[in-house]
Amino acid sequence: MDTNKIDALQKFNQRLNSQPSDEGVESTPDGKARTLVISHIEMTLDELFFGQWSTENFNWNTIANEVQGCLELVVVHPITGERIKRLGCASVIIMVDRVPESLKNDPQARNQWALSPSNKKPNALDLAFPKLKAECLKNAAQSLGKI
Repeated sequence: MDTNKIDALQKFNQRLNSQPSDEGVESTPDGKARTLVISHIEMTLDELFFGQWSTENFNWNTIANEVQGCLELVVVHPITGERIKRLGCASVIIMVDRVPESLKNDPQARNQWALSPSNKKPNALDLAFPKLKAECLKNAAQSLGKI
């Protein structure tokens, strides 16, 4: 491998592992945490890999009151031209209605109540599924480097 290619590879790896900026970090809807928005991740992937990335094999299932999923992030290395696949997995809680006051002091009854599909918030999966895919993509992207 020639010296110019080695230098380019080293510079690209340094960029992948550079400290990310706070740009794209926003408060969650409840204001209790901060998160990196998916559009920022997608834009960064576009910049780093010149739009040569995709996701494949998004699979999901439910476990109790959560939706769990995995997908593959596929990027084309801008210097070597090799395809790189990274697996990203995440889970998201299916939102339920507020626990009745009569169950609040009984952890087992409260958990049982939360597991019942009849207590799911209407359209809870309209929020959960896009979030699940975003979290899977974030998880896969993290394995490429810090940025």
